[in-house]
Amino acid sequence: MCFVPTAKVPVKYAAGLPYGAMLGYVLDGNVRRAHSAVCKAIKAKRALLLLSADGEFCSLRLANSHEFHGMTKHQRPDGEFLIYHLLLPVRWN
Repeated sequence: MCFVPTAKVPVKYAAGLPYGAMLGYVLDGNVRRAHSAVCKAIKAKRALLLLSADGEFCSLRLANSHEFHGMTKHQRPDGEFLIYHLLLPVRWN
C-alpha cells in the first residue's frame, strides 16, 4: 500500500530503488475496465503520486503482448522512479 497516497499520507516510494511494480488481479476478468479505472485514478492523483511531466500511464507490450500492462514515471527527491503495472484477469472455473 505504499504506492497508494491519501491527503494525509503522501506516497512513499522505495528510496534508492529505481523500479517498482504493482500487480493487479482483476477478479471479474474485465481487464479493459480495470485498465481504464487505473488510468483515470492515476490522472486524478497526479500530484499526490509525484507523476513526472511525461509520466502518465504508457502501455508496454509484455507477456504475450498483453495490451493493458504499462508503466508510469514518478519524480522523487532522489531521482526518477518507474512503476510497472501488470493487470491480470482471474478466471473462475
